[in-house]
Amino acid sequence: MDIEWDEIRKIIENKDSIAIAEAKMKVLDSMEKQALSLMKNGGSLPGITASTFHWNKSNLDKNKSDLILQFKQELLHTFMQRHGMSIYHDSSSVKSGDAIVIKHKRLIFTYDVVNVTYPNVSICLAKFIKGDTPTNIETIKISKPNFILGVGLNKDIPNINHKSFFFFYNKI
Repeated sequence: MDIEWDEIRKIIENKDSIAIAEAKMKVLDSMEKQALSLMKNGGSLPGITASTFHWNKSNLDKNKSDLILQFKQELLHTFMQRHGMSIYHDSSSVKSGDAIVIKHKRLIFTYDVVNVTYPNVSICLAKFIKGDTPTNIETIKISKPNFILGVGLNKDIPNINHKSFFFFYNKI
């Protein structure tokens, strides 16, 4: 399913509440289908959500008036609520099963958390698409300077490359 972002931008600009609601339902439906497909292939739902959230937020910080980025971030919050996920910015909140976005070796990565003995965290790169090869687990020290954000599950759900996955890979 292709998502016509220019069309959605016009709908938002025209403040057509019915069309906006329909667009939200269409995009959320697409996100749900992608999540199911990726979870079937062993993907990391918290990982892809954390990566997408960070990418959108970074770009919104650069351009706060971007209507499409605002729309995407609002939908991501809705998606997270549906799946019992929450964002946190305190590195001491990290727990096994979460996904974290950190600066590691001067780059930004999204990792799945395997084990936590604070401040040591055992991580592996989050798997996003079919064919991604799981990486070895490595243990790092986590601290405020290298921690960007985490996504944790508020309830048990099944699990699902960087960037804004749900909005770039909108074909199943």
